[in-house]
Amino acid sequence: MGTKKILVVDDAEQVRQILSFVLTGKGYDVTQASDGNQALARVQEELPDLIVLDAMMPGRTGFDVAGQLKGDARTRHIPIVMLTALPASSAEDSASDDYVSKPFQLKDLLGRIEQLLGATRGTQVRGA
Repeated sequence: MGTKKILVVDDAEQVRQILSFVLTGKGYDVTQASDGNQALARVQEELPDLIVLDAMMPGRTGFDVAGQLKGDARTRHIPIVMLTALPASSAEDSASDDYVSKPFQLKDLLGRIEQLLGATRGTQVRGA
């Protein structure tokens, strides 16, 4: 069992930096993308174990990215946690596996990440 890889996608650099710091501290290998196109390129370079994806970004939205990834046989298994300030119904209707409403508590996001990684890989994640 190697280190789990998480891709953090958000157009706000501060959000990416905070999440990267926290997730790295929990033992995850974290990469970042600042927009939807960059996220799709990163996924193709190295398949992550999970994606934390901002819903609203300029250009290609998180909804677009999630739909494209879930429509591809190579990437449809990757769990996606959507971060959104939109109403819950928007996120529930998306192709993501789970969502966290903004503003969010790190504890809630970490719980969702650990639950999805455990459910999809049958493993336990260090720390929480």
